[in-house]
Amino acid sequence: QRPLQRKPVDLLLLGHDAAIDARASAPRRDIRVVGLHGGRGTSAPTNGDEAKLRQVVANLMGNCLRYTADDSPVEIAVGTEGTEGTDGRRESVLQVRDHGPGISEEEAPRIFERFYRADSSRNRGTGGSGLGLAIVSAIVASHEGTVRLSPTSGGGATLTIRLPFEDLAEPPDTVSTERLERPETGNEQDSGNGGDSNESGEPATQDIGHRSFRASQLLHRGTSPH
Repeated sequence: QRPLQRKPVDLLLLGHDAAIDARASAPRRDIRVVGLHGGRGTSAPTNGDEAKLRQVVANLMGNCLRYTADDSPVEIAVGTEGTEGTDGRRESVLQVRDHGPGISEEEAPRIFERFYRADSSRNRGTGGSGLGLAIVSAIVASHEGTVRLSPTSGGGATLTIRLPFEDLAEPPDTVSTERLERPETGNEQDSGNGGDSNESGEPATQDIGHRSFRASQLLHRGTSPH
């Protein structure tokens, strides 16, 4: 594998891009970018390989879309949190929350293993090779981060990635992201690839530079995606 190409990355931008792609491929779903504890998502800066971190978010979203009902809502929650302890270290956090069947306690410890798929609804009938979450775990670990599974309140599964917080020189204007979080039509006509996960190990998003520029312009100008 190629060495990590680290640079400042904001998980909020990656979350919005993933939501745009997912709305295009799953127009029946209610897909929102929210804060970790309600409200709007907030800047979550880190230092990492943008292409690989986009692959992480795309794999999490693809996993969610594949194994839950077509009309099941999804939240991408983004923000920062402090860790317990005396070091006062902050973390940048992104969660993908689904409202599907969830994952049993017996299966949960194995979902990040290569080629493992839970028996309930995550089987060969839904497609996939069982590599997506293993790739997520490996990439996050290479960024000194963690990925964890927890139940979603009310039913479903929440996957949480935590990465070291690092200040950006010019964080996105979170006030201007309101219309990005909830499009007027709910059916985005984006030219991206729909946010499908790529479990082969290659980046799941192929137009990274274009979407990053496009979304960053929307974030700063306060305009809605077309």
